[in-house]
Amino acid sequence: MGYQAGLKAAAILQGEEPGNIPIDDARRYALVFNLPRARNLGIEIPQDILLAADIVYTE
Repeated sequence: MGYQAGLKAAAILQGEEPGNIPIDDARRYALVFNLPRARNLGIEIPQDILLAADIVYTE
């Protein structure tokens, strides 16, 4: 996502009107959870969702 955002920022800096830049879907993405932070926020993530994650931080 950062690379795609950078391309859009570069286009704006080169004079492209922001309204003329199309909205894109993410080319690549990862489903990542930080369990300690979720606990701090009082969020419980269901087990079936955690099993679908690409990365789960536990510490």
